[in-house]
Amino acid sequence: REKGSSFYFLELQMPLGLQLEEVEVDGVGTVIQVTEIVDGGSAKEDRSIRVGDYLRAITTPQRKLSGEEGEEGDITETFGASAGEQTKAVLVIPRGFPFQRVMEEISENKKLDG
Repeated sequence: REKGSSFYFLELQMPLGLQLEEVEVDGVGTVIQVTEIVDGGSAKEDRSIRVGDYLRAITTPQRKLSGEEGEEGDITETFGASAGEQTKAVLVIPRGFPFQRVMEEISENKKLDG
């Protein structure tokens, strides 16, 4: 791949088959990086994701999320994407967002994808 960044939207079924780790990148900060693509997952079959790619956003089931200063808002009003009867929202992963929370949000998709 060329230097620079590209942002790709992929829709993959669970299980993804990705090993993800939180890593520190000079000049960038903490990011979530794909460290392995595991046999049997949809990422291996799709072949779009490569080891070394950064995870910048995920989908999460529609729900009320706490906003700034305790306000509640539905981010799917702005970023909603249809997923059958359910709706998924795009959650852009900001710097410093807890790794464990990202993993929990990814797991929530298992409930929707079966």
